[in-house]
Amino acid sequence: KDGNWFRFYLTGNKIASSSAGGDIFMTTDLTKVDSFDISCDRSSAFSPATVSVNITISFNTSSTRVEDTASLTYRTRIKMKNY
Repeated sequence: KDGNWFRFYLTGNKIASSSAGGDIFMTTDLTKVDSFDISCDRSSAFSPATVSVNITISFNTSSTRVEDTASLTYRTRIKMKNY
């Protein structure tokens, strides 16, 4: 619908969401985003698109201790219903 839009973007070490209602951070100062990728592909002009989201997040720390420097990678794919 007209006026209904949103986007996700990386600003510094944070993921943010932006829409007609305003911007909001989706991560805190306790974490840092090491990688953030969103892509949209389709196999043909008449097939539904698939959105892939890949994020790697870690603790925002200056510590070098292994237990303090953990990171997590999230990957998901969303297949659109309408095309």
